[in-house]
Amino acid sequence: MKKSLFVCIGIMLVAWSFPFPVTAVDVENVVKNYVSMDQARTNAHGVLLNFVPMGPLSDSEAWKEATINETPITIYDPNGLKLYYLFAVEQDGTPIGEIEVSASKVLRSPVPSVNLKPHTWDFDQAQEIAKKIAAEKYPHHTITSIKPVDYAPSRIGAMAELSGPENNSYERIVVDAHTFTIIPEDLPPEAEGRHGAVCVESLYDTIPDRVVDEYVAQWNEQHEGIQSMIAENNDVRSSCADITNDGAAYKELSGFSLFGQEKTYYCMPATGQMIADYFGVTHTQDHIAGEMGTTPTGSFPEGMVAYFSGIVPDGLGRTGSEVDWSPTFSEVWQEIYHYDRPVASSVDRGSTAHTRACVGYLITSTPRANRQYIFDPLPVDEGSKVWEDTATVEYLDNVYVGS
Repeated sequence: MKKSLFVCIGIMLVAWSFPFPVTAVDVENVVKNYVSMDQARTNAHGVLLNFVPMGPLSDSEAWKEATINETPITIYDPNGLKLYYLFAVEQDGTPIGEIEVSASKVLRSPVPSVNLKPHTWDFDQAQEIAKKIAAEKYPHHTITSIKPVDYAPSRIGAMAELSGPENNSYERIVVDAHTFTIIPEDLPPEAEGRHGAVCVESLYDTIPDRVVDEYVAQWNEQHEGIQSMIAENNDVRSSCADITNDGAAYKELSGFSLFGQEKTYYCMPATGQMIADYFGVTHTQDHIAGEMGTTPTGSFPEGMVAYFSGIVPDGLGRTGSEVDWSPTFSEVWQEIYHYDRPVASSVDRGSTAHTRACVGYLITSTPRANRQYIFDPLPVDEGSKVWEDTATVEYLDNVYVGS
């Protein structure tokens, strides 16, 4: 692990580690802590008011004059519970981005992410495919519901739930809303330890029941901060422009380009391509995948280190690159603030892991939050730019680029 750096910028920078779940959060705890729609709208409006003047979108006239669509899309967890509300950010009625608002306080942060472009997934097509598969595979079952589902990091699908004759059996079908492929319930054994392979995983299942009170208290603290900030600015529906900066620390790397991953399991090669491009090196994702030892079950972080450290022209020749298995926000801050180096940041959920590039940070005191600026290679062939609250993400490892 890299040497730690204590940083004090407005708020304390803390480690990301979630306690390992002995018992996953109880369904009753999730439901009794559901966020009301009024609370959700307040959080969406408040973060928009607070977020834009802090730096990330201060030069965007579109976002300064943006408004929130009052009717969000409800996204569900694979266990059927509400997970978050997706509010469209609009300019003159046209979507320009999205705000993800937690549907339950047990998720710790009122607003897990701000997405800088609208979604492109097609739920309608995915659900039609799910219906067709259900009819072919389970002709005697009845579809009881079809819902938009967040089934893995950065992935949305249509989940069809089926009940057998006399309600004596239950089946579930998840179809990805971008690739329209069926998502398996489990990963093959050969995918263990690799980043990129995917199966259906519940975010709620990663939250230990014993930390629920702590997480709800943190949600309440942030929500109260948002309410306070809105009250000071008088109008929940006001424009983002001309809001006073409230103790934020912000930086993002300039000249960083987004590349979507070309295959469903290419998150690490695509992230490597983005980082290589930042350092002035042009490599295809197929070339990088070869250097990393990528297979259809994904890539190992050590393969990314081998590519970064590898001899030019096949590698980047950046010796000293390394994997950090206990990443902290302060270390990301150090890499970006002091050294102008992006970080390959990997998140996990259950048995799945996904790698993205972190190219910036934003620290706010009201509401109290640490955010990372993520260049995500998903969706396939597109990619996305997201500011994520580190409180709601389980970070698996970081790969740091050497000098």
